[in-house]
Amino acid sequence: MDSKISRKTIYGLNLLIMVVVMIVVLGLVNWLGTKHYKRWDLAKPASEVLSDQTVNLLKNLDREVKLTYFFTYSATEEEEMMNQEWKDLLERYKALSKHFDYEMIDYVKNPMRVENFIKGTKQISLEKNSSVVLCGDYVEKINDTTEAALTGAIIKVTRGQVRSVCFTEGHGEHDPDESGSGGYYRARQGLEGENFEIKRINLLREGVPEGCNLLIVAGPVLPFKSQENEMLEKWLDAGGKMMLMFDATGATGLESLMEKYGIGAYDDVLKTDESAAMGIDPYLVFADTYNPTHPITTSLSQMGVLVGDRVRTIPSTFYEARSLSILENTGDMDVEALITTSDNVIVLSSDDAPMASRYGAFRREAGQEDSGGAMAAPVGEVGAQIVAAYALKTVEKEEPKTTGETEMEDQSSKTARLVVFGDSDFAADGFIDQMPSADIFLNSIAWLAEEEESIGIRPRKKKFVPIHFAGQNNWLILLGVLFIVPLVVLINGILVWREKKRL
Repeated sequence: MDSKISRKTIYGLNLLIMVVVMIVVLGLVNWLGTKHYKRWDLAKPASEVLSDQTVNLLKNLDREVKLTYFFTYSATEEEEMMNQEWKDLLERYKALSKHFDYEMIDYVKNPMRVENFIKGTKQISLEKNSSVVLCGDYVEKINDTTEAALTGAIIKVTRGQVRSVCFTEGHGEHDPDESGSGGYYRARQGLEGENFEIKRINLLREGVPEGCNLLIVAGPVLPFKSQENEMLEKWLDAGGKMMLMFDATGATGLESLMEKYGIGAYDDVLKTDESAAMGIDPYLVFADTYNPTHPITTSLSQMGVLVGDRVRTIPSTFYEARSLSILENTGDMDVEALITTSDNVIVLSSDDAPMASRYGAFRREAGQEDSGGAMAAPVGEVGAQIVAAYALKTVEKEEPKTTGETEMEDQSSKTARLVVFGDSDFAADGFIDQMPSADIFLNSIAWLAEEEESIGIRPRKKKFVPIHFAGQNNWLILLGVLFIVPLVVLINGILVWREKKRL
């Protein structure tokens, strides 16, 4: 009897001790996790965690860049986690480039260091959790602790000067100052984030400004006049950089310029074959073949998603697009397709485009008719169609007119670069957030500006979606953690003990 009682007592005490120890351990782990946050990244190296654009930028970094982060201790778990995650990100940057370094300053504990820093950086204003990126005399402040913000800041300070992107106007082009489905405001924001200055120009009034680094013709509806065409051709032949984006609106007056650079434009509209449309707008065509050797599209050709048992490239979308062609006998120019549609696209006359009547009415209202020049469309043809192409031509280097000519101006006279798209809507506000439209647009701009180091898949902005528990829900969670979980463990222990007693 005594032995049975002692055995029961031992089992009971053992169970009680196990429950108490488990509760204490859980509480201790929870307290340590709150006060001493630490994360180990064992999954991937820095080059795989960071975006393609960031890795490319850091590996080509040849100037000293330093980031200084201003913070102070916070009792809130969210802020401490944010500071730790920001430090982890900075460590990844540092691991990829010996030219990048960072420092974290507690502005409450080190007020003199903060004051001296402000005096030495053009009296820049600082806020809590702000970072300052320095490269030589160039300074950029960011308040966002994300990869996108940091990479953009490094691009700005290392380039050292703002370049001008000039949008033509006067022909019904997309407006970089307008937001909405047809505006180019989001594209403008992307360009400004990579240190480009946006200008709008009217060729008939002012020609091509001297300080314009590259030109964008974004979806003209009205055709360009012959004198405008001559201006653009002369500017491009002198080593200019230009992006032409067209829609199924008929001839634009710029077809002869494109043909001179080995790219033909058809007077057509592309439509997805009815059997493949599957409920989507058939005039929305998908392009999933990217040039694997050109910097604009190399990263896109290597990026895929698993569909069923196959890995497929992520397709780009083009709405009411016209097809392009690569002409023969391009001479000493480098001309190739950049993006090609899937093989289920049918070619129709541009008159069949849903917006064709509106385009025609707009032209008639303006008193302008088609200027001609577009190639006859292979109507009825079904197959893969080119929707984007590029041309690169080496031009004779001009002698500097003055001894003060900058190195950038000297370099810009070496090659003429042209990128042509058979659609302009992909970069408009209604489409540019659909991956990979923004990367295609910004990569093209970077290549035109001869800044291949900033080409790649850009970091996506993280969206923080907090979960709020209101009222009694907080107490339910607390009750579950402190009582229900230990109670379940206790009941399970009692059941095990009773089972052992029967044996």
